[in-house]
Amino acid sequence: MNGKRIVAVAYAPKGTAFVATRGANGNLTTIALKESAKKPSSREKKIEFIQSLDPDHDVLVIENGGVSDYFALYARARGIKVLRFATSVLGGAEHPAKKDDAADALDRSRAMALLNQHGITVVKAEKPNGTETSAILTLRKARAMAMCVVGIHGHESLRPMTEGDVTNLRLKLVYRSYVRSFKATMRAYQGVLQSYRDQALIAQAFAETENNVLEMLLEDLLGGEANETERADFFALIGKTFGNEGLPAQATEEDIAKLVGAFLESDKFRSTIFDRLKAQKKAVERVLQGGKVRRKGTKEFDIIPASDVYKTVFEPIDGCGPLIAARMIAAIVDIRRFKSAPALKAYAGYHHFEDGTRARRVAGKVSNWNTDLKQGVYLFCDQTVKNKKSPWNARLEHRKAFELYKLLLNRQELAMDADLDIEVVPVAYMERTIKGVQDIVPGDFTVLADHLEALQNRFGVAFKKGGDEEVLQDIETDEDEEEQTVLTKTEKDFAKKLKGLKGSAHQKALRWLGQQFLKHVYNEWSKLVVDVKEEPTSEAVAAE
Repeated sequence: MNGKRIVAVAYAPKGTAFVATRGANGNLTTIALKESAKKPSSREKKIEFIQSLDPDHDVLVIENGGVSDYFALYARARGIKVLRFATSVLGGAEHPAKKDDAADALDRSRAMALLNQHGITVVKAEKPNGTETSAILTLRKARAMAMCVVGIHGHESLRPMTEGDVTNLRLKLVYRSYVRSFKATMRAYQGVLQSYRDQALIAQAFAETENNVLEMLLEDLLGGEANETERADFFALIGKTFGNEGLPAQATEEDIAKLVGAFLESDKFRSTIFDRLKAQKKAVERVLQGGKVRRKGTKEFDIIPASDVYKTVFEPIDGCGPLIAARMIAAIVDIRRFKSAPALKAYAGYHHFEDGTRARRVAGKVSNWNTDLKQGVYLFCDQTVKNKKSPWNARLEHRKAFELYKLLLNRQELAMDADLDIEVVPVAYMERTIKGVQDIVPGDFTVLADHLEALQNRFGVAFKKGGDEEVLQDIETDEDEEEQTVLTKTEKDFAKKLKGLKGSAHQKALRWLGQQFLKHVYNEWSKLVVDVKEEPTSEAVAAE
């Protein structure tokens, strides 16, 4: 690199920070920047190290994602050339789920193999953290040191940090700031609301006369220092909330919540919390969409380019607004961190365990998916359920019909195994060849659901009707008792298996939709870069 010194930096997740350098002679040395059992290094130490680099003579090599994002962004802002690489080249975290597997994980570790290849010994500069064994400690330190080796000796995944990367990292910082403010606002709201609920309870329990609790809370909220303008504005909000009738004489929990909510939306309260939250939301949207941003303390403006990822990948998707997009971009940062669409699904928690069951938090199994990304996918799916005009909603309804068919087919097999002569799947569908979702049409869901409801009524099992977005909960009922027949014990046991099928089909279809959404994001985002292989998203593949 034109004789420049290459500096590679990596952090063990819980302890020592490592730096490796290669000078003109090509020698590699790995040393510990700082030893700590609790955190890699203080913010001041990181900034101090970055400031020691020379933009004219140094190239920084650092992993893509995690704590290194801030490190890379700060270095780039100082004019230092930054090269990044995906840590997947080292084969994943490889942390064993059980302590007994630590030795085996160490043996199969790509990081250890890489260190052995270059004759490098793991630095003994840290004690085990908490309950971790010495093998797990060695494993995580070896991984951090191997990142340095990759940076120094090179790898095909190494690539320079671009303006698009800067935009995504800037969005990550702005979005996280918004999330912190949002959580603080909700805590403030819940605190104020619970305080006035308690006051209302005390007033209702101990009042000698039947006072209007809401009027008492209203005066307490406004306080004696409220001026006429504040009172007028607040009463205008109250009118919108409660209508022309005014405050009800008997306060309910819902009425108290409305009153406190109106207060939190008023200028008296909003100026201190909600305005700040709205300003940060606008900052998120500005980073996504581009525009002028005033420099703090000056009258000058910087022009922020629009996020290519947002404009190309997320904005065209109906139901994927700026906040959902920002949440997902902030979690992913760079699609090149993932070697395939299944890897992205695993990062979002939309994968399956080895036994074929969906990934969920289970004792003894690793649940290391990204919560923000998983919630972002969930929010998009939730919006899709409500947005009937969205093409994604049509895909959801299509898949839901297929999932219900599969569940009914399974119950048909159970009935046959129990020697029960029950038509769980309509004869017309048994005569059709249905191997995948492409063999089902959306209208089939209504036919199958009506058939299922008739079966449930026949066996004395009905379901509580609700929106598609709800998980339908079935209940025992005495309705249509005259149409029910006397059931044998085998039939009663089988009837229980007819419960919740429609709701289960809806949930399975939602999870499938989330997987398809992630595949779409992977494919579209991949088109913005040249070194990522595109994954197929055909309906045939999705039906597997």
